[in-house]
Amino acid sequence: MQERLGHFRLVRQVGEGGMGTVYEAQDDRLGRTIAIKVIRRTDDPASRERFWREARAAARVNHPNVCHIFDVGETNGELYIAMELLEGEPLSARLERGPIGLAELGPIALGVLGALEALHRQSVVHRDMKPSNIFLTPHGVKLLDFGLARPFHPGGLDPTAHVVTRTGIVVGTPRYMSPEQWNAEPIGPATDIFSLGALLYESLTGLPPFAGASPAEVRHAALFEQPPALAGPAAVAGIDRLLHRAMAKRPEDRFPTAAAMAAEFRQALLAAGDAEVSRIRPVTRLVVLPFRMLRPDPETEFLRLSLADAVTASLTGFESLLVRSAWAAARFDSEAPDFRAIATEADVDLVLVGSILRGGDQMRVTAQLVEVPAGTTQWSRTIQAPLDDVFALQDGLARDIVQSLSLPLAGRERGSLQRDVPASARAYELYLRANQSGYESIGSGA
Repeated sequence: MQERLGHFRLVRQVGEGGMGTVYEAQDDRLGRTIAIKVIRRTDDPASRERFWREARAAARVNHPNVCHIFDVGETNGELYIAMELLEGEPLSARLERGPIGLAELGPIALGVLGALEALHRQSVVHRDMKPSNIFLTPHGVKLLDFGLARPFHPGGLDPTAHVVTRTGIVVGTPRYMSPEQWNAEPIGPATDIFSLGALLYESLTGLPPFAGASPAEVRHAALFEQPPALAGPAAVAGIDRLLHRAMAKRPEDRFPTAAAMAAEFRQALLAAGDAEVSRIRPVTRLVVLPFRMLRPDPETEFLRLSLADAVTASLTGFESLLVRSAWAAARFDSEAPDFRAIATEADVDLVLVGSILRGGDQMRVTAQLVEVPAGTTQWSRTIQAPLDDVFALQDGLARDIVQSLSLPLAGRERGSLQRDVPASARAYELYLRANQSGYESIGSGA
């Protein structure tokens, strides 16, 4: 390690990243300890431009939750940024020890939102919100690394934004990138809000909201899939709505400003009060709609509602799966379901739709698991069983749903998938017919 950089005396290396190395240093002129970020020697104009962009963007913002810049310069061909030396650890290191409870995460989120509000007021968007760029100190949170920060205008990103970015190359960290970043579309404050929403979701659950084994899979999830809802104590509902709004696909559907998101976050924290909300987990919300009969058949008509009710009952009890009741599903009984309305009114992520066709002494059920509100088919299955073995249809559908969702199952939940086969198939059929009669009597007001 070199000993000096201009009038700064380098004491020890404290970190290293893609662009350079960070040292603890002594400022001999002012007699204070600081951090020096030394950029790797490069003749690449884009790398040098990124360095100056980071320095200018950070220097424009004066906020207690933004790491302060003291000096920037070049000595013997080496570019450097002198900044405050922080005590603590990055959020990424904290998350390695497990998810963060809401009581701990609240001050972190509000601090970062305050930093973003100050940044956005200077018409700058960060573009790289991720745990390693959030530093936790004993005195509060600090937002770091403005290397990807760019000016923006009301109509979107600065028109010169791609001067230092090759055409077609997206910029950011895949796990937290917004749809507009993936599509190389104009960005603004809503871009940082999306990334922060993804970051907070992961901090609470320990799982990314948009998962994938490759950047292509993460991109697809960010563009077309919804993060699983959060389940837990009642206080979690407000946090769930807040994070899903922050991660809305369209920028205009997110919070208009970081300050607006902070205000709602404070309300959610007040609603939580002293409740224990550390046990937050993702949950998939599902509703099973009544099946359609492809051909009139009085003998099997009872299965339209009863089979849907039986599948619903088979799926209850899983911590990571929330299934709406058959009564809620009956409201959306239609030849052409309105998936957008179902997503909103039933508050679900997935809808199971299906049809029943009898052929002799056999029944064939075709079912589709549809993601809403987009209406994208996640899988399609066809199951055939004898007319006198309705349980086989119900059991097969329930197993396929659980397997297709890759639900994390506890031991007792795995056992619930191994249900005992009814001793009498005829008795089970009569039970389902009785359910059908119950629906009809309530529906008619009898």
